[in-house]
Amino acid sequence: MILVATGSTVLLVDPGADRAPRPATGITARRPSCLAASPRPGGPAWCGSEDDGLFRSDDGGRSWRVGGLPGEHVTAVAVSPSRPERVWAGTEPSAVWRSDD
Repeated sequence: MILVATGSTVLLVDPGADRAPRPATGITARRPSCLAASPRPGGPAWCGSEDDGLFRSDDGGRSWRVGGLPGEHVTAVAVSPSRPERVWAGTEPSAVWRSDD
């Protein structure tokens, strides 16, 4: 599965399927700005949004729930390659946040 952030939602693209991309649930109209996924197979994915903070998916991007930083404009999100439970988020105005859970 490939995740694509658009101006209004996250789309799920299945390269092997013969169908159009479909929107994920729980993040529609949240203005996604960035995506990151755990390096572990089946690990969580993270999506930053322009005004609603971070969202987390534990099912390959099919559905999303609030993951933190409510009201923040998240411009970057990254998962640590050496500690996959550690997530870094950059926000505007300039700040860097870290979570270990």
